[in-house]
Amino acid sequence: MFIAGTETTTITMEWTMSLLLNHPEVMEEVRAEIVSHVGNEHLLNDSDLAKLSYLHCVYAQVISSGTGSVASLLV
Repeated sequence: MFIAGTETTTITMEWTMSLLLNHPEVMEEVRAEIVSHVGNEHLLNDSDLAKLSYLHCVYAQVISSGTGSVASLLV
């Protein structure tokens, strides 16, 4: 059971990164938002996520497209 939950998360994150790499302009927007709101002083943590609306929209788009779930069926 534990493996299934982590596998879903891993596949979704993998597809998110894959899509960002294929759309460098979107990746640059996400990077710029992170640098603007969080800076380079520390890694992202839970409290930073509320400030990152564009990143939230990108991730929501990946989830709504079902790309991650389709990929898990193909594996």
